[in-house]
Amino acid sequence: MGAIGVENYERENAYGESELRLLTTIAASLGTALENARLFDETQRLLKETEQRAAELAIINSVQEGLASKLDMQAIYELIGEKLSEVLHTHDIDIRLFDIPNNRVFFPYVKDNGKRITPEPGAFGGMSKYVYETKQMLVVNEDLSGFMRKCLKT
Repeated sequence: MGAIGVENYERENAYGESELRLLTTIAASLGTALENARLFDETQRLLKETEQRAAELAIINSVQEGLASKLDMQAIYELIGEKLSEVLHTHDIDIRLFDIPNNRVFFPYVKDNGKRITPEPGAFGGMSKYVYETKQMLVVNEDLSGFMRKCLKT
C-alpha cells in the first residue's frame, strides 16, 4: 500500500483530469514495477535455496557413492570425516565410538588443527558420556571449558 501526493501551494485547482490520469498511470506503473522487483527477489531467494539443497544432495550422493564402494570400516570413517570437514569448513573434527561395556571411547577419525591424529582409546566420560546419556545432539558454540566442567561433574 502506498500513496503519491502532489501539491501546488501557489494556486487552487492547479491539476485537472489529464494530470490525474497521468498520476494514476504513473502510480499503476510504479506498483507493477515494485511487484516485479518483489517477485524477482523472491525468485532469487528460491533459486539460492534450491542451489543450497542441490549442493547438500551432491554431498550426500558423494558420501553414498564412497560408502557403496568401500567395505572397510576405517575407510568409511575417513570418507565421512573428510566430507564433514569439507562441508563444515572446519579443521577440528572427530568421530567417536562408544564401548559401553568396557567403559571406553575409540576415535577412528580425528583431525586437530587440520592434521590427522590417532589418539589412544580413552575412558568413557566427559562429552561422550553426556551425549550418550542424554541422547541429544550437542552443539557448543561458546565457553567450551565451562561446558566441559559441567560434563565432568555428571
